[in-house]
Amino acid sequence: MRITMGFKLSECPTFTDLADRVAALEAQPDSDDQQIQSLAVVGPDLVVTLEDGGSASVPLADIQDGTGTDDQQLTQFEVTGGNLVIALEDGGSLSVPMTAFDFDTDVSAFDLNWNPATGQLTGFVTEDGATVSDTIGIALDVELTQKLVPVGFANVNANGSIAASYGGPVIQRLSVGRYQATTLPAGALTAQVTVVEAYATRDSVTPRLEDFASTWHITEGDNGGPANTPRDRPHTVVWYGLEDRVTDVDWLP
Repeated sequence: MRITMGFKLSECPTFTDLADRVAALEAQPDSDDQQIQSLAVVGPDLVVTLEDGGSASVPLADIQDGTGTDDQQLTQFEVTGGNLVIALEDGGSLSVPMTAFDFDTDVSAFDLNWNPATGQLTGFVTEDGATVSDTIGIALDVELTQKLVPVGFANVNANGSIAASYGGPVIQRLSVGRYQATTLPAGALTAQVTVVEAYATRDSVTPRLEDFASTWHITEGDNGGPANTPRDRPHTVVWYGLEDRVTDVDWLP
């Protein structure tokens, strides 16, 4: 059997037509460039919606129980052999030499000492049981004044025993109405004695210092009796000394 097909050449596309059609196809975009229109949690799912209407959802239940995370606890955080060691529960660890840190590991005391004669401020640091110091020169013009201030006291019973005191004085009764401080408070230069006497029971009660600070006696004249009679009486002694006080400080250039 013979089949004969025929066509007209005028109806076939030319090479130029084919080239134009290919160029037109190449000019058309071949991607689906869309923007995310919404990103929301709907129920247990994360829903992503695109501008042309397409959407996708991801179940959040898979990560709500911690699945897929690396939530570990520290099992070690200490200084070992001169290193800071940090270890995690699953076995990971990190070691950092303590020499990388510039700080004192055992500073137990710190003090400053100002020397007005040299104009120097010295810092004393006690570290690991040893004391080290660093001196800083500071030029200051310091004006000082001295003031008489209390440095100690004693409430003394008639027999010479101490009822209360400050500054560590030690007192003894030498004889009737006569007392002496064998140990004075530090810095004591002078003293003041005040007799404790009930109201309207005696007259002419007089305490007197025998020196500037350490010895005194008490006398009184009873009604109708001779004056200046030694008597044992309770009394208070306050000792005074000089204290340097800064009145003005100026920095020198």
